[in-house]
Amino acid sequence: MRQILLPIVTIGLVAMLAAGAGTFAYYIDTETSEGNTFTAGTLDLETCYNTIVIEGIQPSYTGHTGQSWYDGNNGLQSYHNNGTCDGKAYMTIVNINNTEGDNPEPEINTAEPGDLGDHLKVTEIRWGKHTWISNGEAYVVAPYTTIEVNKTLNEIEDVTYLLGDLLHGETYYAEFYWELPNETNNDIQGDVVVFDWKLDLDQIETPDR
Repeated sequence: MRQILLPIVTIGLVAMLAAGAGTFAYYIDTETSEGNTFTAGTLDLETCYNTIVIEGIQPSYTGHTGQSWYDGNNGLQSYHNNGTCDGKAYMTIVNINNTEGDNPEPEINTAEPGDLGDHLKVTEIRWGKHTWISNGEAYVVAPYTTIEVNKTLNEIEDVTYLLGDLLHGETYYAEFYWELPNETNNDIQGDVVVFDWKLDLDQIETPDR
């Protein structure tokens, strides 16, 4: 009987100690951090909306949009990120409108629309932070990113090209180089092509923090 009763007494003592454990007091201190705020960042693209006007081009001519000066502004398109978030900049040629313009005697096809956009080739796009003006022309100068295109203006309508990163507070510039191939025929004489240069800035995706 002694061997059986001893474990029972021990178990009862442990149970009594456990039951009284909740009556002990502990120190408690509470502090409050006040005025905490979440603020959404901003993505704000600013540009000078430069207009490109280049006239009198002929077969075998080459050039770039920085050759153009209109109302005191050169043909470089500026991208300024005025927000607090970093972004990626894009360009798209939209709303192309080809018209016949003048119809000199050698031109055979005088029906609308005009043909210049089918022949004027965009060879490359340049994207960079630095510019240079020389002999009445503006350039995007090294270091810059070159995007190879080598397609006609009509072929790249509504095609979006990624230019590169545009960090908050920074300004970059874009221009494109063009050529009118030597084999272009008389049908483009006097023709005019008008288009819009669409500028976009998208927030750079960042990992969850």
